Amino acid sequence: MKKLPGDLSSLSNIIEFNLNGNPIDDIESAVDTLQTMGNLRVLHINLHEEEQVDYLLRSLPNLEYLNGLAVERDALFNEDEE
Repeated sequence: MKKLPGDLSSLSNIIEFNLNGNPIDDIESAVDTLQTMGNLRVLHINLHEEEQVDYLLRSLPNLEYLNGLAVERDALFNEDEE
């Protein structure tokens, strides 16, 4: 799958979503779509640039685990204050 549909709100009860192995063309667009999954807490997705990670974490505030690692928002947001 290279592109997600524009709305995944019908999957709002999904807590964990695995997109690993899918060559997604536009990560930002995919993240925007993932925002429609209100209960998403765990995500597995291939990311290739640090900016993609930052965008994803800022866009999905309820995400607790990314690619098997606990999300540490304090470290992310404290960098902005420096």
